[in-house]
Amino acid sequence: MKINRTAKRTIQVLDYISLQNQGATVAEIATHFDIPKTSIYDIVMALVHEEVLQVAWNEGKRYQVGIRAFEIGNRFRADLYTIAQNALQALSNELGRTTFLAAEDQGSIVYLGKYGPENPIVSTTALGSRKPMYCTALGKAILATYPDEEVANRIAANPIKVQTEYTVKNIAELTENLHSVRRQGYAFDDREQEVFLQCLAAPVFNHAGHVLGAVSISFVCKGDEDIPELGRIIWDTSLGISQKMGYSGTGLGEGTA
Repeated sequence: MKINRTAKRTIQVLDYISLQNQGATVAEIATHFDIPKTSIYDIVMALVHEEVLQVAWNEGKRYQVGIRAFEIGNRFRADLYTIAQNALQALSNELGRTTFLAAEDQGSIVYLGKYGPENPIVSTTALGSRKPMYCTALGKAILATYPDEEVANRIAANPIKVQTEYTVKNIAELTENLHSVRRQGYAFDDREQEVFLQCLAAPVFNHAGHVLGAVSISFVCKGDEDIPELGRIIWDTSLGISQKMGYSGTGLGEGTA
């Protein structure tokens, strides 16, 4: 199949800018792709006109992702919601536990979906509500997909505030915890957000291997749960959803303790 070079380059430019925390100038983009600034300028101006990009700072003309890209991204998340809901509702019915779908936004997790059995025990979390990433299984599952340096940057912007006696106290504890998440493939919130609740979560990826969000199982802490088995189940569920989103990898870890 013949690929239009300009269309491909436009997508590559947008992807590059989206990964730059402080935006990027035309010169920086041209240097990255090793092509003339005039070619990059035309692409950037077209994206600005369509509000897919916007000027980050007038000084130096840095560009960042604009509102139109956000709107398009939200429609893509709607696709994630559609694909995930059947799997999570079926899992909730099978296990008699509450399941959740969440995504990251501005350093927090936002709950996009909630699925419960007929008589749910866990019902305190509302759709659209936000919680910290460092003390939730959903948040840690997403953080585990980032390098340690990126995790440190995100936590610096949203400092750790202890929620319960079980919450991680600092970035060193969180980093060690995330290394375990990467090895086993799932994150475990052991009463870190709410003292009576436990939660297991695993990330969901798109076709390019970028993390889209995470899915979880929540339950009241009784001390008799088979955590490794539930971890394997949520890992398997997240991988199945990822594959339906076009992902061809194996996810984090192997879904084992």
